[in-house]
Parts: sequence; structure tokens; C-alpha cells
Amino acid sequence: MRESRAVRPDQPFDRVLLVAIAGAGALVGHGVGYSLGAAAATTDHGHLSVLAPAATGVAGGAALVLITRWARRAPGRPPYRSLVAGHVLAYLLLEIVEAALSSPVAHLSSPGFLIGLLAQPLVAWVVARALTTGADVLRAALVRSRRRPARAPRAVRFPAGLAPAGGVVVGAPRHRRGPPLVVAS
Repeated sequence: MRESRAVRPDQPFDRVLLVAIAGAGALVGHGVGYSLGAAAATTDHGHLSVLAPAATGVAGGAALVLITRWARRAPGRPPYRSLVAGHVLAYLLLEIVEAALSSPVAHLSSPGFLIGLLAQPLVAWVVARALTTGADVLRAALVRSRRRPARAPRAVRFPAGLAPAGGVVVGAPRHRRGPPLVVAS
């Protein structure tokens, strides 16, 4: 699948944002793998109680910035290949560190590790779709807000005897400086 230049991470700052998002996505795939592989009880994952909230916050902020940046560009395909590569690399780095702290062969051959590795492309696809959809929605909202100019308020005239208690509205300014003028009776 060929990636479009519109959302491919051409700019270095976009790459930094994608790395932050891929790191959090790797943690999601890690959780999926060890939940489905039922190996969570056999390995120590105490470090995730600190790492997961921090990664979630950083990735959430990065996603908001990236969506805003992509919304200002022409629409295109999501950077799926870049996200898959980032997810897999971040996952492997996390697993290598975990394996170094325990028995490497048993850790890297566990069902949780293998399922987590297989889950990374799916998680990357979901993340890519969410980022692209967010950018498309924001782009549509920005285009819509630019097309609809604000209307100047119109003067409200009341029939005799039906005027509001505070006074009668006698006119509205032709420019956009404020609400219609209310004159006390």
C-alpha cells in the first residue's frame, strides 16, 4: 500500500509525535498479548503501573497535536507502515528489557509475547484510522466554519402594546460590534 504525502510523516516533528503514539500503542498490544496469553500472572509487570499512565498522557497530547497538524493539510491515507514499524520496534524493545530481567528464553517464547507481537499491526491500524478520522472530522469542521459567515443581527420591532418590559428595540447596528440597542421607554 503506497502512503500519501499528505499525511506521511514528512516533517521531523510529525515523526516525533508518531514515536510517542507508537510507544503507547505498543503498550496496548502488550496488554492484549498478556491478557489473551494468560501469562500476566507468571511475569512481573509492576513497571507498567508507572509506564502506562505516563505513555497514555504523552500519546494523547501527541495525537491531539498530530490531528491538528494533519487537519491543515490535504487529506490522504494514514501512515500505516510507519506506525506498524514503530509499534513493533517499541514492543520488541519493551520485551527485550523484560526478558533481560527474567529468563530470556522462557519470556520470549511465551504465548503472551507472541500474541502481543501479532497484535501490533492490528493496534497500529486502529491508531492510524483514529488519527486519520480525527483529522478528517477537524478538517470538515474548519471548512464548514469558514464557509458560513456570521449574519448581522436584525432589528426586532414589536407591535404597540407588546413591547418587552425593559424598552423597545429600535434597531440593530449594520456592523458586527454588538447586540441590538435597547431603549428604555
